[in-house]
Amino acid sequence: KDVQTTCDTIIKELKSKNIDTTRIYFTGFDGASVFSGQFNGVSAKFPCEDVPEVQEILLILTSLFNFINQSSIRLARFNDIQTLLKYPQLKLIQSDDTRWLSCSRSINAVIRCYEPLTITLEHI
Repeated sequence: KDVQTTCDTIIKELKSKNIDTTRIYFTGFDGASVFSGQFNGVSAKFPCEDVPEVQEILLILTSLFNFINQSSIRLARFNDIQTLLKYPQLKLIQSDDTRWLSCSRSINAVIRCYEPLTITLEHI
């Protein structure tokens, strides 16, 4: 299919599911040229604006990772608290704002060790 046909099909499918296409904030594709072309691909037909809330979350994830991991004392305290609370030794994951999969892993890591992380931050 060509780009326009693909876009029309995607928009038709989204609208059939009552999804507001004006609220698409980001897109992800598998790298096929019809999708990924920056100027003529499907991704160019869905102009996505930066979402301040998403940018803020990514900044918080990066700040948390750096704050804990750039100090051996803070990292040791974080690990000790996980042990004390009988959590598995989980590591925070550094997010990369160009790789959505790393952002997902980073968010999941914070969720999985939320209690030890908050206690660590309270006692620093």
